[in-house]
Amino acid sequence: IELPEHGGVLVVCNHVSGFEPLIKLTACKRPLRYMIAVEEYNTPVLHRLLKGVGCIPVERTGKPEIAFRAAIKALKAGEAIGIYPHGGFCLDDEDKMLKSGVLRLAKLTGSQIIPTRVTGIRKPGNSYIPLFLRGRVKLKVFPTLSHEFADRPDAKKQLSDLLLGRIPAIENQPE
Repeated sequence: IELPEHGGVLVVCNHVSGFEPLIKLTACKRPLRYMIAVEEYNTPVLHRLLKGVGCIPVERTGKPEIAFRAAIKALKAGEAIGIYPHGGFCLDDEDKMLKSGVLRLAKLTGSQIIPTRVTGIRKPGNSYIPLFLRGRVKLKVFPTLSHEFADRPDAKKQLSDLLLGRIPAIENQPE
């Protein structure tokens, strides 16, 4: 994943297992911080590791604005944030709409959005089992979207459809 050398950037991806963060971490030259559900963040075995790599815990049912403010601060400080904008696992055949947080973050911080899509993971919908199964995993990196993309009236649907493999590209991107 070709990240800009400096400045805040959002790396977004479809989310079908607990394997995608590892794939993207190994595909980037810059460190990625992830927004992660607080229940995963607080898993006893993983908590210290997730905290150590700078994950941002999201309380989806409580106060998600705390994580949102932390992500704004990180992006303004020039960090790269990994985010799953469907808000959890979302398989290709599901009709789950993208959450607006990623577009709001891009707009408020002037951050670019780099859409990615992972395919070929076995046992989608599971957090850890895919780590132990052999698959034919592929990472597709789409053209970078400017923060102005978030102003498009169809931005949520377009980005959602791209991440879920329903469209091959986003047309008429601003230059």
